[in-house]
This record gives sequence, C-alpha cells and structure tokens, in this order.
Amino acid sequence: MYATQHPDKIAGLILLNSMYGVDAPWGLRQGFEDPQHPGMFDAKAGPYRLATAEGLLAGWNRSIPVTNKDDWRDPRVAQAYVTLGLVTDPTSASRTPPSMRIPGAFRKDHYLLSKGHKFWDAHDLKAPVLYIRGSRDHWSRPEDVDAIKQDLSGRDSKFVTIPDGTHFLFLDRPEHGRTELLKEIHEFTFRITTTTR
Repeated sequence: MYATQHPDKIAGLILLNSMYGVDAPWGLRQGFEDPQHPGMFDAKAGPYRLATAEGLLAGWNRSIPVTNKDDWRDPRVAQAYVTLGLVTDPTSASRTPPSMRIPGAFRKDHYLLSKGHKFWDAHDLKAPVLYIRGSRDHWSRPEDVDAIKQDLSGRDSKFVTIPDGTHFLFLDRPEHGRTELLKEIHEFTFRITTTTR
C-alpha cells in the first residue's frame, strides 16, 4: 500500500509469501471466522493472541515435510527464533508457560484479503516488483500469484515459487529454500540499484 501511495520513495518492491486480495480457498480462514456467524470475521478475537514456544513453532513444524525437523532447519535457529520472540514481550515470563503477545490486526486484514478485498492495487505500482513464495507456504496461495501477475502484466516484475519452500524459508537450511531466496533478492536489488544510479 505504501509503495502505491509513495512511488517516488520506492526503488523496488519485494513481496514474500504475500496475499493479494483474491477470493480463493485459504486454510486459515475458518480459524479467523466468528463461529456463530460463518462468513464473518470474529471481532471478538481480541487485540492479540498468545503464543508459547510450542505455538511459535507449530505452523513451521506442520509445513516441514519430514519427521525430523532438524533435518530441515538448524535447531539452533529454531531455538533463537523462539527465544528472541518471547523476549520481545516484557510480559512473557508472567505467564506459565511463557508466551508472547502477537498483535492481532493482521487477522482481519488477511481474512478480508482471502475473500477478495484489496487494500491496494498492483496496477498502481511504479517500481519493479519481485514476488517470491514457497510452494509449501501456508499463508499465501497460488491464486495470489496469478492475480498479481495478471495485474502487473507487461511491467518490470519477476515471480518466483521456491519448490518445497515453507513460510519460514528465510530461516530454513540453505538447501531448503534460503539460498535461492537470498540469490533472488540479491540479483533483484543489485539490478535496481545499478539501473537507478
């Protein structure tokens, strides 16, 4: 949205595992709905949700297609992810088990995006765009890629789906998507910085 409203301040836009306002199936939609009013966002969900160490890893664990998660990600990275997440909330140690508060505004935004509401339109983007998603991402959908690709048709844009990449591919082991992600970002940023000098 910022990039569409302030094109003079944006040299390039990288989107990772992003939704784009398409009415298409979304595995998380039901969890964000009001159980008493299907098809409506649950406004009673509260301003934040609590995530324990186990909860912080749950979605990541589900997306990794092997039993031994350490084969897919370095256990030290997973531990750092949990430790740093919990320490960002000064109240985390006041609960048993410790848990961090995750602000909840994104829930309504993404619920609406999953049903076709657009908060911004790719037609309004002026800068080059790199859109990356992992094929195992549980958040974005192939329909998001198709829709933004259509809206950016003929524009300076590149679309990359990383095979077997999870929502956390930036934290996974290099051979499970991180190397390809960094390569694509490096090439894109190098190109836009050298062409805008």
